[in-house]
Amino acid sequence: MKKIFKYFLTATLAFAFIGCESDELEQLPPGDAIYEYYFLSPEEFESAIRGAYMSFFTSGFFSDEAGIIKTGDILADNVIFNPGGRGTGFTGANWLYDSGTGAPTQIYSAAYQMIYRCNAILANIDNLDDADFPNKAQIRAEALALRGIAHFEAARNYIKIPTQGADANSFVGIPYVTEFDPYLEPAREASVAVVYDKIIADLEAALPDIPTTSENKFRLNQNSFKGILSRIYLFAGNYDKVIEYATPVVAAVQPAPSASLKNYWRSNDDTGVLLQTIAEVGDPVIGINYSQGTGPTMVAEYTVDKAFHDLFDPVTEKDRYEASIGKNNSLNIYFVNKYMQSIIGFGLHHGRYLRVEEVILNLAEAQYLNEQPGAALTTLNILRDARYTSYAGGESGDALFDAIQLERRKELCFEGDRWFTLKRLQGVPGIPAVYSQGVQRSGNGEMADGTGTLPVNLNLAPGAREWQFPITQSHMIRNPNMTQTPGY
Repeated sequence: MKKIFKYFLTATLAFAFIGCESDELEQLPPGDAIYEYYFLSPEEFESAIRGAYMSFFTSGFFSDEAGIIKTGDILADNVIFNPGGRGTGFTGANWLYDSGTGAPTQIYSAAYQMIYRCNAILANIDNLDDADFPNKAQIRAEALALRGIAHFEAARNYIKIPTQGADANSFVGIPYVTEFDPYLEPAREASVAVVYDKIIADLEAALPDIPTTSENKFRLNQNSFKGILSRIYLFAGNYDKVIEYATPVVAAVQPAPSASLKNYWRSNDDTGVLLQTIAEVGDPVIGINYSQGTGPTMVAEYTVDKAFHDLFDPVTEKDRYEASIGKNNSLNIYFVNKYMQSIIGFGLHHGRYLRVEEVILNLAEAQYLNEQPGAALTTLNILRDARYTSYAGGESGDALFDAIQLERRKELCFEGDRWFTLKRLQGVPGIPAVYSQGVQRSGNGEMADGTGTLPVNLNLAPGAREWQFPITQSHMIRNPNMTQTPGY
């Protein structure tokens, strides 16, 4: 029975809700029967929480073509689809997905896998007395935290972001699952507002018992968790809370110095990393998300748009530029250099889920939107001092907000941030109008000089349905209480 449970928990259990095709699931015992000989020692809870973290490695998070590293950039305006590649992601990159094709990412499956693993822990956490379970509070907190994070990942992809527009909070939600039942058929929450309230409730409940430090930054600690809270509160539009949680993190953790960036993206330096996933052989395969190979035989799936490339100054920010973008002269393309090489092996990189550089940018943006321009400029300069040999600085008004967004775009490029930044800024008041226009691509082709084949679609209007992804039909068939995303 114990072996059956372990197999069920780590491999098949999570897919009972999300749409697994295996008939073997039907033979596994439902309900509490599978716990009879498990969750009876601290070691088994420790193993289970590590299994929940393992969900970061799966398809939709950091592994394979549909992971967060690639999806958040190919749908936006940093890269151009290369017709000379294998054709991966074409439907997503051109916003051609619908209820038939399903979403351009597998984050829905990955997120609910993590949620179900966390709920299995939370359903049994009181099997042991506190006296027999010294780190019980920490395990409970980590499970609550990961459950909230996973729901957030699903939410920002499949429903509106609270700051996306005046009607965003009333848009229908995703299922928020708080119980463990492999045969559960959850319905959507009534609204985006309800979902974000529940995400934040889980995270705030977890905060006091998250440890101060963590093992090799592969598990949550106070800095990484407060950094995640700053991200989620930024999406929620609560800038006071962003400032509250980001400020101590920015004070405590220094950004990676420019001189270390090449080693950083070879997984040989983790300065500034707050939470990362550990690379293992074969998974997560991050290095092939944008291109494979080198030299004349390189197969580039996506090339860097010349217009985006030209935003960098190869002289004053030489290290960041070279760590982010390379040029293949024989193919006449700019390629994504992050993840291209690693000391661990080709395609094997630690997945950086959160870096302090993002928290710095979260804080600067929140301070600006909270009418603290002086503080916003000071915070922005923490990052710029670490990236440039010289810069003009001194911005105010709209120019300051533009500077914050420029640094966000360059610093977090090819890490999955760009799509969500364009999505969440659409309804934010008091910022330049350009941020309410959706995706406005340059009109360049895939070549380094801007020539080549243009994307099928160049612009995505802010009200388009494609900002929220469709639910795959197989998920809806297996869960009759699930409804399709509005507009599909």
